[in-house]
Amino acid sequence: MSEITVPELMSRMPKAFQPEKAAGVEAVIQYHLTGEEGGDWIITIKDGQCTVVEGEAEKANMTLTADAQDYKEVILGKTD
Repeated sequence: MSEITVPELMSRMPKAFQPEKAAGVEAVIQYHLTGEEGGDWIITIKDGQCTVVEGEAEKANMTLTADAQDYKEVILGKTD
């Protein structure tokens, strides 16, 4: 079995979202991941839902910039 990719992780984010922990939150978060498997994703949290689309937000509340492989290792629990 091959290792999960960053795009696969991004596509799984809405299923992992816990709306009860984000009550009243409305945010647009820009992920800018560099290097191999890098790309730009817009995570929108609104009305108890999380959506993820590729692209660049016109106006984000926060931008996370990281190396894609470092991000993946943190999410998968391989590094702090």
